[in-house]
Amino acid sequence: MYPTNYDRQPTTEDDERLDLDLWRWPLDVESSTVEHARRMLSADEIRRADAFVFDIDRARFTIGRANLRQVLSQYTAISPQKLVFEYNVHGKPRIMRHPISFNLAHCEGWAAAVIAPAHHRRFALGIDIERTRNMERQLADGVFSAAEQQVLAGLSAVVWSKAFFRIWNRKEAVLKALGTGLSVELASFDATHEHVTVRVGEQIHTLTVNDFTPTVGFQGAIAVVGRLQEIKVHDRTLER
Repeated sequence: MYPTNYDRQPTTEDDERLDLDLWRWPLDVESSTVEHARRMLSADEIRRADAFVFDIDRARFTIGRANLRQVLSQYTAISPQKLVFEYNVHGKPRIMRHPISFNLAHCEGWAAAVIAPAHHRRFALGIDIERTRNMERQLADGVFSAAEQQVLAGLSAVVWSKAFFRIWNRKEAVLKALGTGLSVELASFDATHEHVTVRVGEQIHTLTVNDFTPTVGFQGAIAVVGRLQEIKVHDRTLER
């Protein structure tokens, strides 16, 4: 049994060493698999899927959420269809009345989820992935800190875009971990180091960031309170 501290807010000040599980999966699958996945979703998730204009986006959302449900089912012993999500004011999900920490990211045809499996309380945990592509240099103006812009300024065009996305992934992962959305300005903190400090209102939070490669042509980052000890990577496809 889990202790009844599942209604606590995620811990954002901690020195505990954490083991994390990183799951990744493709989102582009056969239509029959999408129909199977759709039957796992809640009414709210189906409404969100149906709100997409294009079929490919509806299918990718459906596969992403169904896979997340199957993954979380392994840790919670709750069947995928019976998991109930609730969301904070910025849309960050958690499982209702359960302490497991997780976060989901997706980009085009890939998704990744990070799970803190062996803990009985919530942790601030976030993940982001992006497809690496050429970006205009002026895009860093206004959204990156002065220190980050200085790092990018010294790079050649060949490596600039990759460095841009490394910083961008880290920033997105940090904000997703804290569950603040864009209420915290991206330029207000520096994500060029392993430990990232962010001010949210009157509080100061320090998180550890870790870069990873979801698949060829993509970059990703994980952010978590505490110290990362080990990240185990798992590949999966939707179970029938």
